[in-house]
Amino acid sequence: MIWLVFLQGCVAALIGAAVLVWTAQRIATGKFDLRDDLPLDLCNLSALLAPSAMFFDAPLLIAWGVCVGGPGGLVSLVMPDLEPRHDRTTQIKFWLVHIGLVANALLISLQARPTGAIQLIQLLATVVALLAIVTIVNHRLHANYMFLRHKPATPSLLDAYGRWPLYIAPMVATSAAAIAATYGLWSLWYARG
Repeated sequence: MIWLVFLQGCVAALIGAAVLVWTAQRIATGKFDLRDDLPLDLCNLSALLAPSAMFFDAPLLIAWGVCVGGPGGLVSLVMPDLEPRHDRTTQIKFWLVHIGLVANALLISLQARPTGAIQLIQLLATVVALLAIVTIVNHRLHANYMFLRHKPATPSLLDAYGRWPLYIAPMVATSAAAIAATYGLWSLWYARG
């Protein structure tokens, strides 16, 4: 199983580095925009946290990688938010990070066991706290991290949820359900022996 640890470490390092290098490149070229480029969406944040889960045996980080990063990456792969204005580097980072998040979640889930209902509650509470922080940042910067101020420009599941701000409650509920369902599947995987 050492090869799983090594492979997960490589994937985690790759996706974390992709976000850092992309951010550094945006800063170096003068293209960095606080309203678009902070790692405050779930996928970029998950990519930055991925190497931490590798080095620290923190159940919350491990659960984040499996239950937030994995489903978030998968939804983004199915419904990518890539606009024509995104340059080639941004598109490469997008695909690399989201494919990596799914792979990272699968690799973690093969190695680590869920610790119980308290871990799921902590995970959901952390996501809610992050939503509150991002709401404040969005208000201050006139940004749209986590699509809390308006829907993405490209078609998405949010279109089925109505107009702003009506789509926010079902978006949060769907996200919480996806996190809980992923946690449940992860728990069932280990419960079966």
